[in-house]
Amino acid sequence: MPGTTLSRKHVHAVHHKPQSLPSDTLVLFGGDARPVTPDPQLHGGKAASLMTMTKTGLKVPPGCVLTTRMFRLQREDSQHASGLLGRSMRSGIAHIEEATGKQFGFAGTPLLVSVRSGAPVSMPGMMDTILNVGLHDSIIASVAATYGLAFAWGSYLRLIAQMVSLAMDIASPSGELKGCTDLSCPPKDAQEAEERCRKALSILERQGTPFPQDPWEQLSLAVAAVFRSWDSHRCRVYRRLHGISPSLGTACTIQAMIFGNANERSGTGVCFSRDPSTGACRLTGEYLAVGQGEDVVAGIRTPFPLAKKDSHSEQDARMTLEGQLPQVYAELKRTVSELEGKMHDILDIEFTVENGVLYFLQCRSAKRSALCALVSALDFHAEETITAEDVTRRISEQQITQLLKPGFDLEETKRAEESGTRIAVGLPAGPGSAVGRICLDARNAPTDTPWILVRSTTSPEDVPDMVRSVGVLTAHGGMSSHAALVARQMGLVCVTGCEALCIDAAAGHVQIGPVILKEGDWISVDGSTGKVYAGQINRGDAGSAWPLIERTLAVTDALAHMKVEANADTPEQARVARSFGARGIGLTRTEHMFFGFDRLPLIQRLILAEDDHGRAEALKKLEVLQTSDFEGLLSVMDGLPVTVRTIDPPLHEFLPKAGDIAQTAERLKISPARIRRRIAELKEENPMLGLRGCRLGILYPAIPLMQVRSLLRAACALKLRGADPHPQIMIPLTSGPQELHVHRTALQEEIRRVCDASGANVECPIGTMIEVPRAALLAGKLAEAADFFSFGTNDLTQMVYALSRDDAFSFLPEYLKKGIYPSDPFASLDQEGVGLLMEMAVKEARSVKPQMKIGICGEHGGDPASIAFCARIGLDYVSCSPFRVPIARLAAAKAGGK
Repeated sequence: MPGTTLSRKHVHAVHHKPQSLPSDTLVLFGGDARPVTPDPQLHGGKAASLMTMTKTGLKVPPGCVLTTRMFRLQREDSQHASGLLGRSMRSGIAHIEEATGKQFGFAGTPLLVSVRSGAPVSMPGMMDTILNVGLHDSIIASVAATYGLAFAWGSYLRLIAQMVSLAMDIASPSGELKGCTDLSCPPKDAQEAEERCRKALSILERQGTPFPQDPWEQLSLAVAAVFRSWDSHRCRVYRRLHGISPSLGTACTIQAMIFGNANERSGTGVCFSRDPSTGACRLTGEYLAVGQGEDVVAGIRTPFPLAKKDSHSEQDARMTLEGQLPQVYAELKRTVSELEGKMHDILDIEFTVENGVLYFLQCRSAKRSALCALVSALDFHAEETITAEDVTRRISEQQITQLLKPGFDLEETKRAEESGTRIAVGLPAGPGSAVGRICLDARNAPTDTPWILVRSTTSPEDVPDMVRSVGVLTAHGGMSSHAALVARQMGLVCVTGCEALCIDAAAGHVQIGPVILKEGDWISVDGSTGKVYAGQINRGDAGSAWPLIERTLAVTDALAHMKVEANADTPEQARVARSFGARGIGLTRTEHMFFGFDRLPLIQRLILAEDDHGRAEALKKLEVLQTSDFEGLLSVMDGLPVTVRTIDPPLHEFLPKAGDIAQTAERLKISPARIRRRIAELKEENPMLGLRGCRLGILYPAIPLMQVRSLLRAACALKLRGADPHPQIMIPLTSGPQELHVHRTALQEEIRRVCDASGANVECPIGTMIEVPRAALLAGKLAEAADFFSFGTNDLTQMVYALSRDDAFSFLPEYLKKGIYPSDPFASLDQEGVGLLMEMAVKEARSVKPQMKIGICGEHGGDPASIAFCARIGLDYVSCSPFRVPIARLAAAKAGGK
């Protein structure tokens, strides 16, 4: 970072008492320092944990922290801030000298320090650390007198290596310099360590970048390196992956060195208060005798378990902390238990033992597996040490997803990556993993083995084929394409937008880069990462996780203001939704029912009929099937609302594509010319904005009236049998109150006729989708004629942005890359534009009907960020794909009330 390296006039080695400096730029801890309330945002997570441990009386090496405020000052005005930084470092070192009785940079009892990063949010391994700062030629003999020559020269070599790679301005170190500073090949004795140090110092001198012998210059360079590492590539990638703001910055902790490599009674280790993989309540971790923490992190040496019972042999047991230093092990075990009792969380603790004395270097909330997160949260809650709110904070929607959908075995995928078996990466559209044979045409699908539907894109006609497959892979389409939407609803594994995929259906093969695979070859698809592998990869098992998830959600549900309903079109989907805790069906897409094997010919006959008699015959047969469908849905969801959307897509979507006309004509016993003529009559330049939704219902009322008749007959039949059906009708694509009034009046009359004929009294609210911008703007007037609203945010987003979700992939990735769009608006709700319309509509509707039920049924209903927004604007429910119900329940609990 420019300007951070200090001149000697700022940090000359004159020893003063610690100066009084602004508390928001420098904080001291340990020794006689005045206790300060830890603040991770200011002090960084590492220093905050050190302060906490110091206050509890644990043995913590004294130190100081240059705060995130100091970091920001350096970035804003490094020249002006360097004086303050120099005084802060000098004051901090003076405090450490006082606390330890050692002197920085002087022989006799020399003080060496570590310089470490410390972001407000834990980012393990992402930023830089430099050890043994202050060691130089003149004090090697003093260090050796205390710890031995091998230790002294080995410590010096480590400092030189870290300064060369992290702190000194050396663009490309020579191979010779790299060789003598390679810590992965530790020196075997003092002589080799000294030779490598002297060689490295000589090389640096020759190339005009002498190693700094002034300890204060070393310290200045080390602090600058730590601050600079915040902007490293790996740091930026990590922040992006974990949603960490780049504005947080990092603190820098300077601390007296404790040497785990001092002698046989020394070592270093990491421990966890509970097993971070399983959540089991037992101390776990690793210990390395005669070593430093960096040896473990860099993989230079292999550590051993803490406890003898966790070792694999008697020889290994002797190398454990319990085997080497049993009293220290007992002290560590007792202290960790006490710390967890105070912090009520799984702790990740770094420690060092020097000459039999235990020091604590860090204590933070442990990174943990999804399984551990849920197990430990429930255990702590059962112990009454954390609240339900704490439980929601400790588990994430991603962890629920991981547990619900088994992924590939990690070792298998690692081998696949190394062997080049991974052949492509697309968009992770439907989580989980699938292994099956490539199927380009469902008519050729194997009957005895699983298969994966591989297509350029999918359409509603492909739904029956998708149901039979174990996964879907498409060359085009985004996270909200048809394939992605249907796959998520059905719980199918799906990868879309795999642009490297070239399909030659005529030849019966696909090509991905140089790899050619035939129809029938095995592939493995990871819907959680978007990765595609050739061949078969073993999967884990997730079925046993649901009882644990269910117990967790039972704790968190009480915090949610919004209910979670599901988008479901079949009794099977409804059953899944209810088993996952859905409180109703927020959207049944009746057109999906029409694509069934036994239904598609009937809807096609209806559309192609040339007289009223033909249409009436087709409608009559469809009505019988629809009544059965609705009875199944209402039965599964007994006591809960089932919201049925009347027909939405344009009629041409039910007719065959050009290549299938002859086959359809033969099946329906009509001429191909008749089909072509009807397709031409229904052709629209922009069908999304054409004859569909409520317009279709008004111009062709027979279809929605048949659907309402079927729904009410099913509900009345169930009511008379003692069931408790709650049907609701939702009108799509309404743009104004006049449309809604005309359509609603016709449907209400049909409801009344069915109820009167059956003798059953069934209430059936009629609402409308808000998916047209005009409808959102006129929400107050629409509310007068509607019993409820449901935002159809898929279409609303398309119309607000003037985007097609099936075509946006051609430019959307570049928009996201350039930051033109902050996120995919079809994956996470655009709160500024689409959200503003929604907020206005809610306000207007509630001004007319204060208790009006309002929800959302687009795919955004399963996105945590979108759910949080829905809670903020006062929606009553979200509706999402059945397999996303558990994720939505947790997100609703996190969002809380209004």
